[in-house]
Amino acid sequence: MAIPRVLQPYVGYSRINGEYGDASDLSVGFNWFPMQRRELRLSVQGLYLKDSPLGYSSVPFAVGGNGWAFTTDLVLAF
Repeated sequence: MAIPRVLQPYVGYSRINGEYGDASDLSVGFNWFPMQRRELRLSVQGLYLKDSPLGYSSVPFAVGGNGWAFTTDLVLAF
C-alpha cells in the first residue's frame, strides 16, 4: 500500500486474442480506506478499453467499446 492501511493504488492489464478479434483493457485506480479497516472503502478506477468483448446494462461500457470509462464505488461490508 502507498499509505499502509489507508491508500492502495493499483494497475491492471488484460488482453484477449481470438477468432473474432483482439481486445484489451488497462485499469488504473486506488482504494481508500477512510477508517483504516477493510470493511469500508472508496474505490476510484479509470478503465481504458480497446474493442471491448463484452458489455451489458450493469457495466459502464458497450460491446466493441473503445476509450475511457470511469467508476467510483463505495463499499461497506458487514
